[in-house]
Amino acid sequence: MIRKPAPVKPDENKNSVDLLIEQRRRQAEQKNFRRQKRRLFKASLVCALIVMGLAYYSSDASLIKTVSVKGNVSLSRADVLELAGITAQSRWLTVFAPQVKNALQQYPLIVSASVRHERGNQIVIEIEEREPVGYRYIEEPEILFKDGTVVKMDERMTGLIARIPLIVGFQSEEQSADLAMAFRHVPAAMISLISEIQQYEVSYDPNMIRLIMHDGNQFFSSYYSMDVLSEYNSIVSNLNKPNSCIYVDEMSKSAYTQLCPGEADPNAPAEGESDENSDTNGAETE
Repeated sequence: MIRKPAPVKPDENKNSVDLLIEQRRRQAEQKNFRRQKRRLFKASLVCALIVMGLAYYSSDASLIKTVSVKGNVSLSRADVLELAGITAQSRWLTVFAPQVKNALQQYPLIVSASVRHERGNQIVIEIEEREPVGYRYIEEPEILFKDGTVVKMDERMTGLIARIPLIVGFQSEEQSADLAMAFRHVPAAMISLISEIQQYEVSYDPNMIRLIMHDGNQFFSSYYSMDVLSEYNSIVSNLNKPNSCIYVDEMSKSAYTQLCPGEADPNAPAEGESDENSDTNGAETE
């Protein structure tokens, strides 16, 4: 005979359900407490970091200690820092490298720039400047660079005048580009020896380049043989007299001296003097 299970009393069943609900409620409360505890810890940590950050930012420890500027030739260190927007009160962490780089490259004299942070609150700025050919005055002063760029001169560029020549002529866009191309491979040290770059028109070349050198010599070349200027010091060492005129043969790229424009030939007969053996008609004199 199968025995039926004893019926459960209503009160006992209710107590079991209540206990289960109470147990789950306590587990939920404990889980929520642990979650709130973790949140409180994270919030406290964030607040502590913020307070420490504010304390660091407001202290001298956050200031930039040194700024190293490299690659500047025409621009002074002060000019570069001014363009970068960096002052003695700038904070190391707030110098945003891409922003500073972009600000530097907006200046027409700077081709490229890089900015990096280094240990010890140091900032390193490296720039590459455009190389100048010379300056000129067309309505207002401007500088011609080797890449063909023409830039209006500002106060930061005035120091360039002492070491680059004055350009006279070559005013059209095409002439400026050709002149820049001609000097592309001439070193800056050689350009500093030039006082003036003049456009000198001759029958076979309306764009002949005439260089007035600081040492008194003159150098004549076409656009396409200006690289011979790199040998200028060697050429001058073989001259027999000062204030000479040096010409470059475009085909052979060789240099030679010749009379300067407007200079009288010392070997030519004096005015009114005739050959001692002939008269003006070629007849022999008595």
